[in-house]
Amino acid sequence: MKKFVKIFVSPLFFSILMMSIFCSTIITGCHHQLGNKHISLKLKCNSSATNENMSVAAGIIRNRLISYGVSEGDISITVEEKFIMMDVKNADNPSRIITLVTRPGKLEFFETIEFQKAWPFLEDANKKMAKILKSEDSSTTKNDNISVNSLKDQKKKTTDADTVSLISKVKSGSNAKDRNFEEYKKANPLFAYLKPNFEEKEGKNYFGKGPTVGYSLITDTAKVNSVLRRKEISFIFPSYYKFSWERTPFDDKKTNLRLIALKTEDNGNAALDGSCIVDARQEKSSQGNIEISMTMNGEGARIWKSLTGQHIGECIAIILDNYVYSFPTVQSEIPNGRSQITGNFSLEEAKDFANILKSHWMPVNVTVVDSTITEQPK
Repeated sequence: MKKFVKIFVSPLFFSILMMSIFCSTIITGCHHQLGNKHISLKLKCNSSATNENMSVAAGIIRNRLISYGVSEGDISITVEEKFIMMDVKNADNPSRIITLVTRPGKLEFFETIEFQKAWPFLEDANKKMAKILKSEDSSTTKNDNISVNSLKDQKKKTTDADTVSLISKVKSGSNAKDRNFEEYKKANPLFAYLKPNFEEKEGKNYFGKGPTVGYSLITDTAKVNSVLRRKEISFIFPSYYKFSWERTPFDDKKTNLRLIALKTEDNGNAALDGSCIVDARQEKSSQGNIEISMTMNGEGARIWKSLTGQHIGECIAIILDNYVYSFPTVQSEIPNGRSQITGNFSLEEAKDFANILKSHWMPVNVTVVDSTITEQPK
């Protein structure tokens, strides 16, 4: 006769058992292998970096990688003099990880300046730059004349045929439109590359609303920067003026960037920075757009409430690493320190942005001086 042993399992024990299995499954899933790449990087820190700052930067890099999904056991980071050495195993996307560990991640919130208020200073800057270039051209011409006079004794003959040939070369290399632009550029060296934000209605020009002072081709932004950064030009603007380009093109052809006018505090800093962020995550808005949701600490929430309350109907610009991600118009006071950042993000960009914000910005600047990427055996 077979004997059967009855095992009594209490409901409480069964619940605990099932919960343990469930939690074990989740933990195992969280530490899945991302990929089969092994990344070795040598990061050089800026010359002013201290040992303390580099150690903090190493910790921030580690936190970013863990937030990204790399297992802590697959990360090795050491600090040697002015270098941070790191190895990452089981990586899936080397370029994405390199971007993640090298971005400063400096988040700032700036008050903005309306284009109409900024226009007189921009106009003066354009006129001043034209005078500077004219003066430089005059100086160059004078030097050229001196050089020509010094060559008189060489008695070099120039025939009419040479002159005709030279003129034909100039004509063949440019058309009427090019010549008109060159003339316009001489009189308007700033506005030749920065198109002011005027709106045309019924044949009349009106100031565009908001802090967009103008826009440029991506290839021309360096020319605009070179004008605005000249010492003689920067003195024209009040000390609290600051200009930053948008992160992404705004036009359908993806060729133009907008330049945004920002207002700094008396110390030259932003009204609020990312040190107040205690949590950030990628989410979807009610319209289905990808955005980053942020939560601030008590001090940040207090400043944010005051800042948004004082600027209802005006724009506040959200800047990451000196690029404008968005400049929304404040609709109402935000009292709880919770906000969203929108900016035409891809899903990966939003996730990485959120991970960077949670880890704050690095106290040192780093650049990759050596990298090795190999495939691990499966």
